[in-house]
Amino acid sequence: MLDAIFIKSLYEENKLLREKKESVLTTLKKDIIDFEWRPGKVLKFSKESINHSINERTNEAQKSLVRAKNLIQECDKKINVLKKKVSVEIVASTLQLKDLQNLKLDQLEDSLAKAKEEYLEAKILFHFGKDGILYKPDTKSLKDFDNYMGGLSDFCGELLRKLRANIITSQVTDDTFEEYLSLINRIYEELSQYSFTNASGVRPKVEQLKGYITEVEKMRYEHRHFTDPHA
Repeated sequence: MLDAIFIKSLYEENKLLREKKESVLTTLKKDIIDFEWRPGKVLKFSKESINHSINERTNEAQKSLVRAKNLIQECDKKINVLKKKVSVEIVASTLQLKDLQNLKLDQLEDSLAKAKEEYLEAKILFHFGKDGILYKPDTKSLKDFDNYMGGLSDFCGELLRKLRANIITSQVTDDTFEEYLSLINRIYEELSQYSFTNASGVRPKVEQLKGYITEVEKMRYEHRHFTDPHA
């Protein structure tokens, strides 16, 4: 015969576990909602900085970079706290690995990685315009490395935007084209030596650099013939 008291005890214990799990998941979901908007803001501030740099508004570009950097630091802290909370609950058997799929922590990290890549692109462009150097951050992890390489590749696309803007305002010389061509060529030759994972998304960006080189060469040719039809 079934032991009614034993069955009831199991039911009550299971009910408590379910309630605890729901409580933990509710808290984690609130933490995630508090996190979700931040990478989008990092992207917004980074794009603002890029546009300011292209239009040579250095002070505004720097302010946007500072805002993006502060948010990135907040994001890093919050994602680490979230991971620790999840680890504690998994060890305590409150959560199972399948629960992580519903929390979508991987998607949060991916959105933060994309935001960091945009930030690095903005920072590279800012320092190139302000100091004439390529910004080189400390890369602490594989993701940081991929973010920088992706940002460096995208930076070359922003150089084309800057070049077009300067052509319109007649702020370019033949030396400007040579400088940009030399820089993009150097970046392409350097990055082409390395293997990147498909997940990083860097390889297609590196391949795109060849198109940028062709575009600058075309712009240089057109500019020469526009300024000197006999060239």
